[in-house]
Amino acid sequence: MNDFIRRGLITAYGGSNWRVERIAAANAYAEKAGKQGFSCNNPNLTLAHNVKPLWGGCLTIDKAGRDWHTENQLPLFAWSSAARGYFAGTEDPEVIAAYDCEVSQARRARAEEVGAKHGLSATQVALAWVLNQPFPAFALCGLRKVSDVEQNVIVPDVTLTPEEMKYLE
Repeated sequence: MNDFIRRGLITAYGGSNWRVERIAAANAYAEKAGKQGFSCNNPNLTLAHNVKPLWGGCLTIDKAGRDWHTENQLPLFAWSSAARGYFAGTEDPEVIAAYDCEVSQARRARAEEVGAKHGLSATQVALAWVLNQPFPAFALCGLRKVSDVEQNVIVPDVTLTPEEMKYLE
C-alpha cells in the first residue's frame, strides 16, 4: 500500500474485518519500517448484539475493540450500522439468525424508547449510537429507498448523552 502512496495513487488505506490487534501490529511494523500504517478500520459496529456472523470471517467489533479505537482515535467505518434492518423490525431470516437474542431485543426496545423521547426511529437511534462513539466513527448502511436517505440524513446531527449511550447498551 505504501508503494501506491509513494506513486500518488492513494493517500490513505485501511482494512476491512481486521481485528484491532492485527491493525496495531501492522501499524507498529509500519512505524518501525518508516512506512504509513492503516488510517482506518472497517469492521461491523452496531448496537445489536451479534450472535452469529453474517458470513464466515466477518468481524463485529467488541467492547475491547471500541476501547482500542478510543485510545488510538483510529477512524472506524462501521458497515451495517443498523444491523441490516434489525432495528426497523426486519423479518429477514439471516438478520434474525445473526442478531436476534435477548440482548438485542432489549437494546432495540431501549432504542425505541430513546427514539420516542427525541422524535426518532429505533434505526436512527442505532445509527446515532455508532456516530456518538468516543472515536471518529462513520455509520455505513444500505439505503434502499429515497425515504431511507431522507430519514437518516438527520442522524449526524443527533447527539446522545453519555447516559443515553450507556442506557442503550
